[in-house]
Amino acid sequence: ANPIGALAMAATAVERAFKAWSTGEYEVGKDSFSASAWTNRTALYVADIERIDSRGWRKIMERAKAVLERGKKAILPPNMSANQILPKPDSRRYKVVDADTSD
Repeated sequence: ANPIGALAMAATAVERAFKAWSTGEYEVGKDSFSASAWTNRTALYVADIERIDSRGWRKIMERAKAVLERGKKAILPPNMSANQILPKPDSRRYKVVDADTSD
């Protein structure tokens, strides 16, 4: 099975983030990321994503894998150490950083 729900949630989260930062500054409390605020929007993404064919999913998964692999080999800016992006022992996620890459 394809990760339809995961992709829909990710798309919804990105949309919400762009809306919260639409003025160039974070607007506290604007459309909190909650089920009541975003269920309908997420359902619209699910409906679109369900129409992706096997070729489309193959492309999505290949590109996602490439991003993940690239992240493991990320070239860090001179003023940053790997410890700044690696997950802490109690966390399973990497930190997001602006590495200012040229590609």
